[in-house]
Amino acid sequence: MIDSGDGNKFIKFAQGITLNQLISLANNHLSVLSNRYKLQRNTEQKQLLEIEVIDRL
Repeated sequence: MIDSGDGNKFIKFAQGITLNQLISLANNHLSVLSNRYKLQRNTEQKQLLEIEVIDRL
């Protein structure tokens, strides 16, 4: 399901899990500093390992 011949699918899957955790921790830290910004993963299929900065103002 997450395997390809060269392991790229598994690598991206593992990186996505790590990125989710990193974004969660960063958002917790940002909320202490200010509620203006929030980080989230890009939702486009080819850019899932990119981070978007949301300005809440």
